[in-house]
Amino acid sequence: MPVFSYAVISVSDRCRSAPLGREHALSELFAGSGYKTAAILANFGWLNPKFNIHQGFQMYNCSRNIGLHNLQPFRPLLFVFSYLANRYSKILFTYRTADDINREAMNLLDALYPEPFFLFLNYMDTHTPYQPPRPFDRSFLDKKFPQVYRLTQYVLRLLGKHDKKAWDAYLLSQYDGEVAYLDSQLGELFSQLKAMGIYDSSLIVVTSDHGELLGEHGLYEHHANMYEGVLKVPLIIKYPFSKRVGREKGLVNLTDVFATVLSICDLPMPDSTPGKLPGGTPSAVAELYSFGLGEHRVLYDGNYKYMVYRDMNNKAQRSAELYDLMKDPQERDNVLEDYPEVSSAMHMKLQEWEMVHAAREITFQKDTDPLSRELQENLEALGYIVGQ
Repeated sequence: MPVFSYAVISVSDRCRSAPLGREHALSELFAGSGYKTAAILANFGWLNPKFNIHQGFQMYNCSRNIGLHNLQPFRPLLFVFSYLANRYSKILFTYRTADDINREAMNLLDALYPEPFFLFLNYMDTHTPYQPPRPFDRSFLDKKFPQVYRLTQYVLRLLGKHDKKAWDAYLLSQYDGEVAYLDSQLGELFSQLKAMGIYDSSLIVVTSDHGELLGEHGLYEHHANMYEGVLKVPLIIKYPFSKRVGREKGLVNLTDVFATVLSICDLPMPDSTPGKLPGGTPSAVAELYSFGLGEHRVLYDGNYKYMVYRDMNNKAQRSAELYDLMKDPQERDNVLEDYPEVSSAMHMKLQEWEMVHAAREITFQKDTDPLSRELQENLEALGYIVGQ
């Protein structure tokens, strides 16, 4: 068994929150093979140990930031002050920012090294409300008086009198600022690994579970339909003792990462494990289940992307959509009626996929045990559910 460290870094905000049951987690497989396993998480809502996500981790650090926990009456005033002063105190954030996660990680590395370890880091900075720290807040905002412009856009948005094009451009500038900030923090983390002499021998995976919509199709954030802004995510793999550089042109599923990591680390592969990288696939399926949005499935096949919806709340059914991503990467032109043969073929292919995977389908029931008050507050703080 090769002796090197392995770090998974999640740059977004959540994972599936179902108990793992008989399925294996990477943390369990690494722990069973003699690795130290640890996690430091910013998403205290969906990655809470009460959801059984901590299986296999010997050290599991998941807590919320102070984040206006007892200061709700002052929230509007604090936000206005922050926009005016262009300074975002951490008292505004319910989740820990990247520098906090890094500080915890760098302290933990001393306890993990020199034994082989599996480290999972979760960052939430590229999450609403998109408030990057200086100087990243103005890196992509080309305005002479950025503080005034920022406050103006915020107030107009609250009053419902904003210009959508200007608002979307502002959101994008702040989102890009968050990405740049997180990139700089990852750079500092990698510099620490190099200083410790373990960067070259480490397997590092940087990925995300979803992206964000920033006004496309009139939608925002990731609680929305499965357009490319939500589904296309980064996947960067640094192999141990390798300087190889390249890009996989085919479709890649995040489920492939599981087997890829085990293969590189020469660890036992559980039965029914998806394939490993490199080697893209010509077709892939993505899924979303939500009481608010219904059941969504997307089939990628060649240049085409086929989207279907199934009502879960007895609401009006949405029509299917078909896009040629080679010609229309922004998904502006639904060609479902223009290519009936392609639509029919992809519909049949998706039905075949559903028949094979029916036994593994997630079923939501409205009579499940209610969330505890603490978990409800955590999810409300992160914007996943609306307070009653």
